[in-house]
Amino acid sequence: MGRASLPALSFAVSGTLLCACVEVRPEPDFERARELVAESTGSRALFDPAAPALAPDELSTILSDGLSLAEAERLALSHNRALRAAFWEIGVAHADWTDARLFANPALSLRLPLDGTSGILEGILAVELLDLWRVPAAARGARSELDATVLRVARLAGEILAEARTAYAAAVAAVALEQVEAEHLSLAERVATAVGDLRRAGAATALEDSLASGPRVTARLDHAAARLAAADARRELARVLSLEGSVEELHLTDDCELRRALALAASAAVALAEERRLDLRALEKAVEAAEARVELERAGVLGGISAGPAVERRGRGRGGHGVAAEVGASLPLFDRNQAGVARAAFELERLREVRADARARVALQVRSALDRSRTTASAAALAAERLLPEAERALSLARASHAAGRASLFVVLDAQERLLTARRRQVTARGEAAAAVAALERALGCPLSRIPGEAGGEPSPSAAARPPAAEDAGGTP
Repeated sequence: MGRASLPALSFAVSGTLLCACVEVRPEPDFERARELVAESTGSRALFDPAAPALAPDELSTILSDGLSLAEAERLALSHNRALRAAFWEIGVAHADWTDARLFANPALSLRLPLDGTSGILEGILAVELLDLWRVPAAARGARSELDATVLRVARLAGEILAEARTAYAAAVAAVALEQVEAEHLSLAERVATAVGDLRRAGAATALEDSLASGPRVTARLDHAAARLAAADARRELARVLSLEGSVEELHLTDDCELRRALALAASAAVALAEERRLDLRALEKAVEAAEARVELERAGVLGGISAGPAVERRGRGRGGHGVAAEVGASLPLFDRNQAGVARAAFELERLREVRADARARVALQVRSALDRSRTTASAAALAAERLLPEAERALSLARASHAAGRASLFVVLDAQERLLTARRRQVTARGEAAAAVAALERALGCPLSRIPGEAGGEPSPSAAARPPAAEDAGGTP
């Protein structure tokens, strides 16, 4: 082989070695997603693509002695199938980024004599020169899209975790309400039986017997509805955790977590959300990717320009080898990529509007979640500290008056009904307060425990959020 063919051979070998060194390894991006989830939720129990999925017997072992809130959170992050599916989007985006950094393969053209009349052999090896401008822009866009995908998946993990916390609180509240209705039914059965015995003994009238039997039927209907609501709440929790099989009897070991209302001002909370929300950061990366796509489309106006060495071997007696430079170009006479540039520019403007809209929505969402968390915390504190104790005291006084002959049986029944209503409201308020905290953390993009000065935890009666002044003046409901 002559020296003239060495440049082409060297170029081909170098390109082959460069492509052979490229590998698709998304593991660092998977780890980035886990770190972002830990930052935004406080938990690192995230799906690991390299780890095997939980086997059915392992799930059965976890659920055999009941499901705690911490176990539900771990299952939400590691076993939720929607999150597991979304996690592979990171691998897809990483592969796209790897592909965007590669130059186009060189083109090899050979001209060989077939009729035996010519002794000329010609080879041309050409590379795309415009890749020197296109590849950096494509790589920047793909990298921004990869970063946006990591942020979106991490945000999805936080949303699923908040959904699991809300579903757990709703299930706990529904189970507690079922227990209240079961006690109500038991009480109504006992009262109806006692009044029936009194009527047969001549100590109660038919009207009193009828008035005592009516609540028993109502209690049966309420208990049936509460049982169905508790089963549906467990099934909703199972959906979030991607659990299969029967979960209607699943035992939930934790109570609704009641925490202090966030003392942060609304404007400060909005600023915190704008800093911490991963979906807003993902939109920033999406805008950067769109800007890179505009640059990439503009680089495509010129079409293509290729260049490379051309090696020619002539027949005997015709001069041996010859080397020349080969240049080829597509002429942008008809298609100058106007549509591609315009499409990329329109997409960029669309994403900018989406980003502005998202910021406005986040501000409203944070203010609403903050207001709801404070209101529900006040309601839960009011129900626990005033409504329920006063209903219990009223029932005690009614029973004492009835025993002394100063009040009828129906005064006691009315006091018992008021106590059951107070217990329903207390259970409901506690569940709503726990769900409101999960919604607030979702709106802020971080757990309350990560906010300076907010330790969370169970509030004491004196530290609980005080109800508004209008409620203080209104007395007991």
